[in-house]
Amino acid sequence: MKSVLIVSTNADESGAPRHVETIVKNLSKNYKFSAVFGENGPVAKRLKESGFAVFVIKELRSEVNAFKDLKLFWKLYQLVSNNKPDIIHTHSAKASFFGRLCASLAGIKAIYTVHGWGWRGKKRIQGLLIWALEFIAARISAAKYIYVARDVEIAAKKYLLVTRNRGTVIYNGASFAKSKTLAKLKMNRQKITFMMPARVSDAKDHKSLFKAFEMLEDIKYKLILCGAGTNSKSFIEQAHNIAPRTTKKTVFLGQISNIDQYYLHTNVVLLISKYEALPLSIIEAMSFRKCIIATDTGGVSELIDNGVNGILVAKENPYALYLALQLVLQTSVRKNLAKEAFKKYKKRI
Repeated sequence: MKSVLIVSTNADESGAPRHVETIVKNLSKNYKFSAVFGENGPVAKRLKESGFAVFVIKELRSEVNAFKDLKLFWKLYQLVSNNKPDIIHTHSAKASFFGRLCASLAGIKAIYTVHGWGWRGKKRIQGLLIWALEFIAARISAAKYIYVARDVEIAAKKYLLVTRNRGTVIYNGASFAKSKTLAKLKMNRQKITFMMPARVSDAKDHKSLFKAFEMLEDIKYKLILCGAGTNSKSFIEQAHNIAPRTTKKTVFLGQISNIDQYYLHTNVVLLISKYEALPLSIIEAMSFRKCIIATDTGGVSELIDNGVNGILVAKENPYALYLALQLVLQTSVRKNLAKEAFKKYKKRI
């Protein structure tokens, strides 16, 4: 049985770490997995409790710093040398750079699953530095790429000059079994529940979300926000300053590990972003037969056909989002969009 060492920056409940967890648990009969994370988050803890070897190198989560990055390289290379995996499978920009570097030096095959290029959303100098490092890594490493969306593959060819034979597109997935519990669910017809499962980060546009909801008047609804940072004092204060009426109807959950229960009791799933690759939350929402509103960015349009199985809105445009919210207040619209979303999910995108 071949051994695979997975290297991932995060171990929280966001898309990439949960994707890692899905891979490990579903392919463990075929491969011997171990994992390295930059934190001892919930995904790392669950994998460890399930009997997998899990290592934490805290420097994986640090910003670019010469001293810390040298420590990271040395720790990771020692780990690779001691465990001698057959394959190193990396996730996220920093993990992939050092993971592929160690793989090249140790003569080990490497795979990089690209959940989004690291230069997106960065300031000019920082973005150029990240791009330059990725360009160099593409030259010094023979690693293969797995792109989570065609949009990510196009960027690889355009900005990194990566040839077609270096990678392939494989969409993220979500368990079909979860959706079977929907038959037992009775939704509250008097109040619409909206949910945005997204941590607070540069990629997510909670500001436009709050502005759009503040335009809604005399509507009975509940807004659920979950993801790391959504229950912080500073985030709640920011929300109140932007949309004081909306915050009275908002539940600020923070990071949660039982998101399935919240999908079940949600009418509309939102993902309002400045940039994306292929969001796992949208795929999960599709598997739960949910009406979806999302920003038209990255690979989102590869999942959502606007007006058919969801609604796409222009990025950083609160009024466009407001109009979409008004539209899904109609029960018939929500049902039709949710039905088509599940239909596309069953076709495996």
